Amino acid sequence: LVRTGRVQTYEDTRRSLLADAPDARLWEYRATDGKVYGPFPTKDILHWRESGFFTGPGAVPMRQAPPAKPAASSADDFLTDFDDDDDDLQQNDERRPDWRSSDDIDFDAEPPFFASSDVAAS
Repeated sequence: LVRTGRVQTYEDTRRSLLADAPDARLWEYRATDGKVYGPFPTKDILHWRESGFFTGPGAVPMRQAPPAKPAASSADDFLTDFDDDDDDLQQNDERRPDWRSSDDIDFDAEPPFFASSDVAAS
């Protein structure tokens, strides 16, 4: 941080340091054909909105995508195939935030995505 010019980092709050961090949120949307597309970074969504997409008559259901999981090795992937059932996909989808109209999302006001341990520590 000192190399980037932030010499008073010990006086800054954790929230102010995080506010300067790039927006790492990812979004997915459901198109009119019912398919889910994404994840896309917030900056891409904002650029498309400035171009007239995802607003007004072009609004689509949208939600924040979960952070990407680290890639598993081929052996791990093979072994999990034996334990896998399709029920966990449905359960994971149900635990995620509800779809909202892209017109109802204020991308500038939405809080950054924090891990639950980050929120508890602040």
